[in-house]
Amino acid sequence: MRDLWFTEFKKNCMWKPQHNARIRQIFEIKGSARLRSLMNQERSNYSKDPNHVPKYIPEPLWRELLHYFATDSKFKNWSAANTVNRASNAGSSMHTGGSISMGEHARRMEKATGVKPSLEEVYTKCHTKKDKSWIDERSKKVIGEFKKRKTELFQVALSLDNEGDVEASKESLDIPDDYTVWNEVVTKEKKKAAFGLGSFGLDLSSKLNSRNCSKASKDNLNIEQELHMWKVKAKEQEMINEEQKVKLKDAEYKLKDQGRQLKV
Repeated sequence: MRDLWFTEFKKNCMWKPQHNARIRQIFEIKGSARLRSLMNQERSNYSKDPNHVPKYIPEPLWRELLHYFATDSKFKNWSAANTVNRASNAGSSMHTGGSISMGEHARRMEKATGVKPSLEEVYTKCHTKKDKSWIDERSKKVIGEFKKRKTELFQVALSLDNEGDVEASKESLDIPDDYTVWNEVVTKEKKKAAFGLGSFGLDLSSKLNSRNCSKASKDNLNIEQELHMWKVKAKEQEMINEEQKVKLKDAEYKLKDQGRQLKV
């Protein structure tokens, strides 16, 4: 079924072949998240109305799903663990975004202002209450560590760049992107997904990988261009060598001809 969905997806989107694996990975992640969200919503609707049947799911199949939700031990354990995590300050990252993903919050923020929000802005919006206080101490702590590390990296980069105006040189300083800094300080490679960023972190990751792929493609293009240039030069040198051989043979012929004339 997943292959069928991905085939339909490919009919509406195009990309370079070298990105196939990464795009399939993102498709699986996004699709899984969307499907979980849909099923959670339908289970919630069913808990409020026992007669509820989703319009896009045949009733016999819906009854099978309800039986699975109620009896499958693996699913029940997974659901119970998530319930505990959501209620625990020490568990998974909590946020105030409700059913709206952090990625969607970021897109709405950009649409409202016309400017792409920073990682810090999105995280702050989704982890603070209406009174601007943090949802928990952990959320406050991790953003503090992130900002501290960014300041440290900026100071180090600035100390290595002693020429020019400070403000004018900010853009040219060699400072890691926010997503990389966040993973270094907060996630620390303990999880595949960036802690506390949800789908927004996946969006940042895919964009970063796209930039890396683009850079690699550009580097490969430069290598190919340089190789082509050397091939052209080698061809030109071969032609010069051939011309020199012709001239050398011509000179040898003239010398032999002059020698015969002298003997006569």
